[in-house]
Amino acid sequence: MTKVSQHRAARALISTHRWLGIALAVLFPIWFVSGMIMMYARMPELTPAERVARLYHGLHSLDFPLLYYRRPLWDAVVTVLSLGGMVLSVTTMWAAYRRLRRGVRQWGSA
Repeated sequence: MTKVSQHRAARALISTHRWLGIALAVLFPIWFVSGMIMMYARMPELTPAERVARLYHGLHSLDFPLLYYRRPLWDAVVTVLSLGGMVLSVTTMWAAYRRLRRGVRQWGSA
């Protein structure tokens, strides 16, 4: 790879990473709010066989078996994890805003 093509590849990777981070940072608060609603809404109880039959995996099937019947403790753990994700999302949006603002200033002065 030549130096020019390496530079282009690096710029493409950085740009993709930046815009993907912005998109996910915008979607995460929506996921957070829906998760908080689902945590307190009455959900149907499923047997283990029904859980396997649905094949629904991912973060929404994340269970903490030791905490499941200790509901206040389970709520605290899930809330702390959700707030950690929210903090990560907000800091990403702030950094992206500052970077885009700087880019607009440079583009405007050119």
